[in-house]
Amino acid sequence: MKMVILRLVLANLHNKWEFILISLLIANTSALGSTVGVIEPSANVTLGNGTESATISCSINTATHTVNGNIWLRNGIEMPDTEVNSSKHFMNYTISNLMDAGVYTCVFKGPDEANTTILVQGPPVFSKHKLMHTSVYVGSEVQLHCILGLHGFPPVSWSWMRLNGTVFQKIENHTHVTVTSTDGHSELLLHSVQLTDAGEYRCEARNSAGTANFTQVLRVHSMRAALWPFLAIVAEVLLLCSIVGVCEQLHKSRSEKQEKLMETEQQNASKPDKQQSTIG
Repeated sequence: MKMVILRLVLANLHNKWEFILISLLIANTSALGSTVGVIEPSANVTLGNGTESATISCSINTATHTVNGNIWLRNGIEMPDTEVNSSKHFMNYTISNLMDAGVYTCVFKGPDEANTTILVQGPPVFSKHKLMHTSVYVGSEVQLHCILGLHGFPPVSWSWMRLNGTVFQKIENHTHVTVTSTDGHSELLLHSVQLTDAGEYRCEARNSAGTANFTQVLRVHSMRAALWPFLAIVAEVLLLCSIVGVCEQLHKSRSEKQEKLMETEQQNASKPDKQQSTIG
């Protein structure tokens, strides 16, 4: 009956972290204060730093508690293929990778259902790891994004920093900068970018299991810089026109010389004919 009431209460919670925290509190309290038996869970687990798998377990320490089966829940949701119809007072579950971090609940079914929770923590992991470069012009608006491939557990807290000399300094929200974050995504918005905004930016996702960061380089160009490609094209066109003009002038000059040469040759060829006609 208690478990039915508990599930009804938890079902009305809209925030999943409220659900997890309250389920932790109620589950542990009910297990430790139960008259039918106390569940002994394995220690909490922290994944990461080379540890991506672990086995968690629960045992109920009284033979007077009737067990009709058991099942595992993760973050309050029944996990598929974990329900066992057994009278055993022991149950375990193997966590295979970092994505499986969360709040695990082992449930011993019976006339007096008992349960308790084990916290499996995992660090955040970014989906991209290569240094990113972003280029914008002065006066424009730019968004720098950080996206987690693994959200980690517990939920992460976000922070943005900018390199100042050799030290990264934290960025706070103000009229020029806006930071918005969710569990798996954070965004830094720069309004009306100036040349002084150029530099190296870093976002950091942190929870109790670990810290991950991602660095991006912002390049800011003046509006004059946008004219250089156009000026280069104009210069190329002018140079091409000049070359064409010179070639045409040379061709015309050669043609005129050839015409003059042909006229001279024709004149020279007609002179002996005139002399012969005079002698005759």
